[in-house]
Amino acid sequence: MSAVQVETYEVDEVNSDLDTEEDGSYLAMIDRLGLKGQRELVNPETKQVSPYRKMTDEEFKIFKILFPKVISVENYSNHKIPIRVLQVYEHAKSLELYEDISVWDEPAVEITDPVLVGKRKAGSYNYVYDILARWGSALASVEELRELANKKAMAFLNQKIDKLETEIVVLKTRKDAFNIVKVNDWNGCLEEITIDGINYE
Repeated sequence: MSAVQVETYEVDEVNSDLDTEEDGSYLAMIDRLGLKGQRELVNPETKQVSPYRKMTDEEFKIFKILFPKVISVENYSNHKIPIRVLQVYEHAKSLELYEDISVWDEPAVEITDPVLVGKRKAGSYNYVYDILARWGSALASVEELRELANKKAMAFLNQKIDKLETEIVVLKTRKDAFNIVKVNDWNGCLEEITIDGINYE
């Protein structure tokens, strides 16, 4: 049995999220302009900065495709969580910064490297996802994960294409289009029609 490898994602310099322009002159300017929202956003005393690294957009997409199951740490039972990951979880939880800390996983994929993720608010309706830790017997590189995610996404898209092509063949054999077309009730506009039996997600 292979030894479990662990990666953690602490940020060396916690203040690295703060822009270099947020110095005294910048703060003075937003004070002069009365920009209360900006002052709250950039004030080092009020801005919450995570000691863990924010996921890149590419990482978010890769992890969401490969590991779509989001499971609370309390209920996670797919793989044993290493003690180092539990230490990271305990520390992240103690910060009271995250609305949710969960494991992203998918037991059915070729590669099983669960990801510990912290979800924190970044505005009224926006969230930031921090990558806290990963573990597995052979932690794949981002390049390897990207290739696997691309294959999975391509398979999904091909299934959608096959389904649409089948529906197109069926629709072309219909002689009476009027009976399968629905016009939106709210404006009765023919440009906004849907077709019975087709899922538009």
